[in-house]
Amino acid sequence: ASFPMSEVEKHKSKDSLWIVVNGKVLDITKWLDKHPGGKSVLLKAGGKDASLDFTIQGHTPGAWKAMERYVIGTLQTGDAGPAQRSAL
Repeated sequence: ASFPMSEVEKHKSKDSLWIVVNGKVLDITKWLDKHPGGKSVLLKAGGKDASLDFTIQGHTPGAWKAMERYVIGTLQTGDAGPAQRSAL
């Protein structure tokens, strides 16, 4: 599936939490309670492009691989715009 950023932006609560990382749309709702860095950082990133912050945090190769299970689609081409700071 392909999603516009306007759809991703609607999913920013504990009940439905989506982020974008490197053009992939992730539904991280089920990861919220498991995230080693806590819930709040993910909630702040909800509905945003978290690519830059995901990279800056120095996530391990294992974290990058684990992220793949939450991919639900891609961001529609030409809809990314500048990466938003998300506080990850």
